[in-house]
Amino acid sequence: MSTAYSSDYSKTAKRILTPDEARLREIFAAAALPECYREACKEFDRTGVPENWQIGVAMDAYAMADAMLAVRVSSSTKEAKGAQK
Repeated sequence: MSTAYSSDYSKTAKRILTPDEARLREIFAAAALPECYREACKEFDRTGVPENWQIGVAMDAYAMADAMLAVRVSSSTKEAKGAQK
């Protein structure tokens, strides 16, 4: 069920998040969850409902949140480097 994203969010997922980043990750995951659920339901219509499907949907939501954090961090880094020039 998990979707492979083209951006590398794994760096964000593997490092220690600040409390603010952790809260933001929760907010991003909560925002992504309804769409992840909708997409999973479409898949279930075609393939059937797998055991422990809820875990897969939650993992997809957190993967999307990690991707959003990675883009946010990447954008901040690029802006900071541009300001230094």
